[in-house]
Amino acid sequence: MMTNTTIPLVYGLLIGKSAEDYNLFFEKVLEQDNFQPESIMTDFKTGTIKSVTDMLPNILHKGCLFHFSQPVWRQVQSKGLTTKYNEDDFFRLNIKQLISLAFAFH
Repeated sequence: MMTNTTIPLVYGLLIGKSAEDYNLFFEKVLEQDNFQPESIMTDFKTGTIKSVTDMLPNILHKGCLFHFSQPVWRQVQSKGLTTKYNEDDFFRLNIKQLISLAFAFH
């Protein structure tokens, strides 16, 4: 038995990003025999979150750390703080601590 392990079983490449688009995707996935996941990991798009809540209400929904940390890094870049991040150990630690908040309420 494996614990704390993620095994990707289904990938969805969708053109749209609305809850309706994700609902259609999850309907097709749920049509498959014996599809009974214990948890699902997705990005943080509003449509995805709404669809998972509606379509899979009893499944543990987890957000992907990569997709959580990317907007933080984009903000560092957009604010012109890339050099500070690279050169200032304390600032870099603060950004990493901010990202680690994703684990605070597990």
